[in-house]
This record gives sequence, structure tokens and C-alpha cells, in this order.
Amino acid sequence: MVGLYGGALWIGRVDIPLTDDAGFYLGAAQVYKAWFAEAWRTLGHGGDAFRPEVIDRYFVQNRVHPPVAKLVLAAGIAVFHDGLGWLDEIEAARTGIMALSTALAGLVFLVCWPTYGPTVAVAAPMCLLVMPRFFFDSHLENLDVASAATYFLAVACYWRAARPLPGSRGWALAAGVAAGIAMATKINGALVALPLFAHWLLTERPWRAAAGRARSLRPPLALVLMVTLGPAVAITVWPWLWTHTLPRLADYLRFYLDHHPSLFYYRRTIYDVPFAPWHAPFVMTAITTPLPILGLALAGTAAALARGRVPDLGLRVGGEARSLDILVLLNAAFTIGAVALPGVPKYGGVKLFLPFFPFLAILAAVGLDALARSAASALGLAARGAAVTWAVALAALLVPMGWTMVRLHPYHLSYYNALVGGLRGAERYGFEIQYYDLWYLDLARFLDRRYPSGVRVFFQPNNQEYLRHVDWYYRAGRLSPAVVIVPDESLADVVVLTHEMRWPQYPALRERLRGARAVHEIQVEGVPLLTVYEVRGPA
Repeated sequence: MVGLYGGALWIGRVDIPLTDDAGFYLGAAQVYKAWFAEAWRTLGHGGDAFRPEVIDRYFVQNRVHPPVAKLVLAAGIAVFHDGLGWLDEIEAARTGIMALSTALAGLVFLVCWPTYGPTVAVAAPMCLLVMPRFFFDSHLENLDVASAATYFLAVACYWRAARPLPGSRGWALAAGVAAGIAMATKINGALVALPLFAHWLLTERPWRAAAGRARSLRPPLALVLMVTLGPAVAITVWPWLWTHTLPRLADYLRFYLDHHPSLFYYRRTIYDVPFAPWHAPFVMTAITTPLPILGLALAGTAAALARGRVPDLGLRVGGEARSLDILVLLNAAFTIGAVALPGVPKYGGVKLFLPFFPFLAILAAVGLDALARSAASALGLAARGAAVTWAVALAALLVPMGWTMVRLHPYHLSYYNALVGGLRGAERYGFEIQYYDLWYLDLARFLDRRYPSGVRVFFQPNNQEYLRHVDWYYRAGRLSPAVVIVPDESLADVVVLTHEMRWPQYPALRERLRGARAVHEIQVEGVPLLTVYEVRGPA
């Protein structure tokens, strides 16, 4: 199952475009990699890699974000590009993120199997795999899927420590380390202990009397280590914090408390400051997640709430299953609910709350299992018949969604479900048809093919992002150096208009360019994502 998940990601890596995150994170990964090389030389032959001013020189780049995802990108480049020479720098970096996404699928499997059984354990990662936007982000050089993976790792270690099995103290220590790794991946990880603390309160009810005496209010060792050892681990793996620790931590927190705004087009309104309304994360989830998974997740939520109360569902009714239900529901609510709070940034579709989706996938798998068991029971089928019913239901879910993923590739960020009428409906109702300033390889190939002698290109409405990271395409041989991104439209032979309504100047740009000669267009479901206009003949 995990091999199928990882293999699908590997096949799906083809043609995934660069995003506006590339310049930040690929650049930081290269710098971090250079520091580790210098540190290795220092350990072997003497040097100054560990002097504060040297560390600062390397880690000042992208210092507002923790290092773990960038270290994973750096490791991919070091192994698959520098060492083995198998991949270009972009694909080599992305192997690390694909590996983290695959590890996440494996963790979901391992958490579910002992308690929910094999049917849920198999179905949950498959549900995650066919979520188009999570699949897309599983290939990107950014923090979000890495954050989902490390967040879930911390939850998984806590859950293993909470189960009354041998080795729980070791798992408590692992939970502390995992929490630190999650903190050192993205700000989301700093809050992972909150829903776990709520889980302890709801399942153990430490305030209640037991055997004539008050129970201890002392939280479990795993939680204690997550909030004490966790920060120490996060600082240890982030060299930027090795000196001036407290002031730099304060700067880091200030960055998130006063986060710079990003434009977000939502229900025909462009949001900047203030951020989009509280319901944006829930609406975006509802219209960008495949409808069968949404329906199964609702069924799974109902089944989890009914567990032990409705025997006809045929669910496992032990206390451990109910405890895991509570853990999954709390983390699902927390990971999306935290983004819905006032004053929290809301932009970029669903990327800011990707840690939510593994829990949604588990709920969908629980729902599929409950419905399959109920159907088998209603039909009077034996255990083998129930297994066949489940397998048929899973195939009925995966095959159509798998085909949708193939048909849509690599434009997964333009996926909308039938609730809003697909991409056409999303455009009509005022939602982003794409975001991220995507540098599609279809566009790069078109420019190379049409202008073999070279061309000067300007992107509207956000040229600076394309100009900032085009060097990665040059370095990887994905774009001819003769295709030059110029800093001003007056210098351009060709203007590429990306159809993103979040830019206030977009309507005027589209009207102005309507009279120019359109020579290429990328469309999904008949909706243009970008249009290439010739504004003068190439020099």
C-alpha cells in the first residue's frame, strides 16, 4: 500500500511546475547544504563552520521559517543530484517532500491497523492519495506537506505512548522528539500538544475520583516531554537559534503574529487586510475535496460518534477504538479550526492547513468501513462477503478519482468538485481558478519551441515571482537561456497573462491585452489558466 502511494507520487512528479515558493526554499536548501558540507570539513580537518558569524551567514536566508523541510530538500539535492547524478536539482529536492508524504501515508496505516483494523488502515492512505491538492503539494519545494507529515508523526508517537503496551516510556520520549521536529518544520507544529492535551482530558478524565480518592491531575509523560523536550529539540536542529536564542525566537513569533498579507480571491472579493472570513477554510475544503471522500468522512464522523451506541454498524466497540476516534476528531477540528480563527491568514486555497487532510482521510476510511459492514449485514453476507463489499466500494472510490487525477495532471490546483460545478462553476461563483504563480512546463516547452532564437517575456500581473525563480529552470535545462524574463513590459516581445483574479489590476490587464495576438493558451475544462500574447516580433 505504501509502495503504491510512493509509486504514484513518483510517476506524478512529471511536469509539476515551479511555484512562487521555489525561490525561497530551493535557494535556502542549497545554502543549508553548503553549510553542512563546511561543517563536515570542520569536523574532519578543522575549520570555522560552527563560529556564530559563519552560521549566521548561511542560515540568515529564509530565517523566518524553520529548517526541517529545507534540510530535507537539501538532502535530496545532495543525494540524487550531487551524489548520484540521477536527477536535476528541482526533482532531486522534491524527492525529500515525496518521501515525507509517503512516510505520512505509512504512519496513517500504522496508526489505524491495530485499532481500526486492516480495512481502515488500507483505505485511509488511498483516500489521501486521491485528494488532488494534497497530491500536488506532495511534490513541491515548500513547508506544507512536510508540516503535515511531522505533525502527524508527533500525534502518532503520542498515541503509541498512550496505549497500555510495552515500551510506552520510549514512545513518550519519541513523542517529545517528534514534537520538536514538528515545531522545527512550521509554526503549526508548535501547537500540536493542544489537541493532545484535550484528548487526555476527555479520555482519562483525571479530575474524577477513583477508588475513593482523587485521581492525579498529572498529565502523561508524553505530553510533558512534548512541551519541555520539544522546544529544545527544535532549537537544536535550527542553527539560526544557537546564538541570540531568545531575541530570535521573539522575532520568529512576531513574524507570525504580524504576518504579511497575501491576496486571496474568495467569493468575488479580494481579501488582503483584513483576512478572509472565518468560513473560508471550511468552504475551500468542501469544494476542493472529492465529493465521495467528503461524504465518507461525514459518515465516518457519524460512525465514530455512534461507536458503542449503535451495535448494528458492526464497528469495533472497544475503548481503544473510541479513544482513537476522539484523537482523530480533535486533531481534525484543531488543524482546520485554528486557521479559521480571526487574525489568522487565509489564502492559497487549502495549503495553510494541509495537516488536516490525513485526519480527514482516516475519517473517510472509517466511513467506508462502516458503510461496507452495514451493507454486508443488510444483505446477510458473511465475513468474506463483507470484505468483498468493502473491496468493491474502495475500487469504486479509487478508480474514478484516479482517472480524474490522471486527466487533470499537472493542473491539480485547479480542481473543484461538483458542489460548485467544477472549475467553470468555481470561476462563476468567484473562487481562485489557480494560485501560486505557477511556471508550467507546458509554457516553457512552448516558448522554447516557438522562439528557438530567443524571446523576451514579461508575466502579468506578477512578473517579479517568475523573474525571481526562472534561474532554476535554466539550471535544470527545462528552459532555454534564450528565453529571457525581462523586468519591464515595455522590453517584452511576449506577455504571458496568468488568469488570477486576486490581483486588482487583472481585469484592466485582460481588457488591454484583448487586442493583442494570442498565440498560446493553457485551459482546464475550457477555463483559461494563462494566455500568451505577442506584443511585438522577437528581436
